[in-house]
Amino acid sequence: NERGQADVPGGLGDVVAIAAGYAHSLALRRDGTVVAWGNNTRGATNVPAGLDNVVAVSGGGGHSAAVRRDGTVVIWGQLDQGSLEPPANLTDAVSVASGWECCFAVRASGGVAAWGETQFGSPLVPASLTDVVWIDGLGGPSPAWVAARKDGTVVMEGGLYGAAPPEMLEGVTQVSAG
Repeated sequence: NERGQADVPGGLGDVVAIAAGYAHSLALRRDGTVVAWGNNTRGATNVPAGLDNVVAVSGGGGHSAAVRRDGTVVIWGQLDQGSLEPPANLTDAVSVASGWECCFAVRASGGVAAWGETQFGSPLVPASLTDVVWIDGLGGPSPAWVAARKDGTVVMEGGLYGAAPPEMLEGVTQVSAG
């Protein structure tokens, strides 16, 4: 807690979801607003004025992300590399995940939008990644992600140090990359 990321603000209530980034934390309140606290060196806790109708939040290396009820994604703070702006055609997001230098959003269709850059310019996710219900990412020079698919299976790729999902893993609806 050297940066205050575990110091939950007094009076914070009506929380329906939480997320943690690098030394900062976020809470999504029932009314669709977001509260952030902890390290703000790169602006990750500067929740944009007027941000409302939020249905999902995520924290990254130096940035934070939110999905609004209309399927758009709002990002604030700083990505180390690449663009902070989500793709212009992203209007159907249902969830968002933040890696160190990148972001991922699951689309209502089960596809994945990804933005930010890698050190080597490689794509963040393959076009063949479909039928996704949840994704989480690490990012970095070699981006890593883990995704749960509609059929309950788990797929992963990138710098997860040789990790692979157990073969008998099934019925999964959410995943998290540490």
